[in-house]
Amino acid sequence: MEVDTNQIDTAPKWRSLIRDFKWLIAMSLIIAICAGVMYASMFNGGLSTDNGDWGAFGDFMGGVLNPIFGFTGLMALLLTISMQSEELSNSTKELRNSADALKEQSESLKRQNFENTFFQLIRLHNDIVSDIDLIATHVNRATKGRDCFTVFFKRLEREYKKAEPAKVGLRDIIESSFLKVYRESEGDLSHYFRNLYSLLRFVDEGGGAKEDKQFYVRIIRSQLSIYEIGMLFYNGLYGEGRDKFKPLIERHALFDNLDSSILINGDIYSDIYSLGAFSNGSTGTTGNALPSVNVACDTA
Repeated sequence: MEVDTNQIDTAPKWRSLIRDFKWLIAMSLIIAICAGVMYASMFNGGLSTDNGDWGAFGDFMGGVLNPIFGFTGLMALLLTISMQSEELSNSTKELRNSADALKEQSESLKRQNFENTFFQLIRLHNDIVSDIDLIATHVNRATKGRDCFTVFFKRLEREYKKAEPAKVGLRDIIESSFLKVYRESEGDLSHYFRNLYSLLRFVDEGGGAKEDKQFYVRIIRSQLSIYEIGMLFYNGLYGEGRDKFKPLIERHALFDNLDSSILINGDIYSDIYSLGAFSNGSTGTTGNALPSVNVACDTA
């Protein structure tokens, strides 16, 4: 446990001051006794019955002792004020340390609650993926889990190739192909994209510092297969995906491990996603080509 230098024991300091104060009182008493002895010697060791002599004795003792006892009282007052000030300062430091400890405890609890919720959402994401299944009735074959995204992407490619000979509006062709695949499996894909959006937004709003958010986003990216990222790439170009999901993708480099070789005519999207979607800390646009997975990726 780290020792707080603000809580150093100040008892030796006060013991020294009190010892000095006791010496001051003792010296005052000694001086008072000496003054009495000196005055008594003026009467040759006897007591006078003359009121004038006693008045003179009182004036003498007052003149000698009043400054001494006044100085002693002043020192006692200053010592008391100094001790009270030190005690108040120590109390303030203790309260500040307690407040800092409570703040650290609160931050730790907040981080713990965030991470508990985050990993529950990760688990929910994987459960959603595991629950996706596709049944090919004509061949009596079932596809489950992440393998379904390979099927979704292959369907997208087939739909695009059907319309490609028209050579009219490549972006429009890809959009219509994606939306057709999406609507055919909307029950699975809409649930999947909504949950993934909620997960990324949760990190964006409560993930803490930039470095912490990057750490959590790397965990999210590590859950995504190549074809999940491919489908997510096109989902971010249309409808609500463009309006809500795309800004988060660009802010948190969700395509940092995108294999651009799987994209359909990927070069025609070079001006749509900013570089921030592909690499942390980047700004601007991608220029003439999307970054290659071999050049612009880190390991999630």
